[in-house]
Amino acid sequence: MDNLKWIELRIQTTYEAQDAIFHILNEAGISGIAIEDLTKQEQSMSMYPTDSIYIKAYMQDEQLTKEKLELLQEDVQQISRYGLDIGSGDIVCVEIDEEEWATSWEKYYKPIEISEQMIIMPTWEDQESVDEGMIVIELNPGLAFGTGSHATTALCLRALETYVKPNDVIIDVGCGSGILSIASLLLGADHVIAIDNDTVAINSTRDNAKLNDVTNKLTVKQSNLLTSIQQKAHIIVANIFAEVIMTFIDDAWTRLQPDGLFITSGIIERKRDSVVKELQHVGFHVIDIQQEDGWVCIIAKK
Repeated sequence: MDNLKWIELRIQTTYEAQDAIFHILNEAGISGIAIEDLTKQEQSMSMYPTDSIYIKAYMQDEQLTKEKLELLQEDVQQISRYGLDIGSGDIVCVEIDEEEWATSWEKYYKPIEISEQMIIMPTWEDQESVDEGMIVIELNPGLAFGTGSHATTALCLRALETYVKPNDVIIDVGCGSGILSIASLLLGADHVIAIDNDTVAINSTRDNAKLNDVTNKLTVKQSNLLTSIQQKAHIIVANIFAEVIMTFIDDAWTRLQPDGLFITSGIIERKRDSVVKELQHVGFHVIDIQQEDGWVCIIAKK
């Protein structure tokens, strides 16, 4: 059987515009998103501004029509109307096969130390060098977004390390590769409900849960945010982006236990106050805000 063919969409843009572009890709149903910092490539230093990046997104070749590509390009260019620097915003398409894509992760995805107690290890890396007693999250990101290398994921992981308690029930909204769900269970949570609206993310989360031997405490569901979730949780964690977070703050409130926590990230600095205001409007008390590389993680208590 031939390998599946995938299209890699390379969007040249800036960190400032990445949140908006993630939103466009998500609305288009495109999964498997990676970020490549062009200024860290020595050969590219003179070619791009200091904050230039590629956003790489992946979809099966039969899913990308000429009309869809034209609409994506138009939507990306429209971002500049909101005062964001999008760089060139050009989209380049490259055809690759599934095996080539999977092995390409190994070139730039290395172990990531999240804290003194937690490290993320790609499945192909040797774990013998890891200090005894560290929490090791073994991960094969596959075609789902979420490797731990982005500041928003690291911020969420550190927040979970601080706030997860034994017997906690946790809901992970937009689970991606499952990294936050797995971390929660390795930190001692009793059960995690991982939800995403994308089948690639659902499959990736299940596969990574097996790698970390936590499937018995994990429920993975395909859902549009919290619409199909009825269970009450002690913590809801969502690493998405500000515009989406603000659409389901009411739902998060109703699905949290008294004194429950809502941990949110994927928020750029200039959106922080808007999210805080909406959280407080619903009734949440913001107990902590952490920032890294222009991104914000907000911890709010019911």
